[in-house]
Amino acid sequence: MRASTPVACQSFCGVLCPYGEDRALTNAILQCGFDTVCQASAVVCTLVPQNYTKLCKMYLRWDHSYVREGIALHASFGKDRWCPG
Repeated sequence: MRASTPVACQSFCGVLCPYGEDRALTNAILQCGFDTVCQASAVVCTLVPQNYTKLCKMYLRWDHSYVREGIALHASFGKDRWCPG
């Protein structure tokens, strides 16, 4: 599968956005005409920040990603699904 914009090179308002790739991948999959589902039994492992400042920075990155990818998904509603071959 090829998405219209490589997730690692994603930008928003001209600024490189290297975080939030899980939601960006989901949006790319949806744009290519595939469906996604929630896997309730999935297990996820992550590295948790060891201090409050780093934890706040992590949550802020997640919030930025949520807004950015929400806008991207909303912008794609009503358009034909497209995935360059």
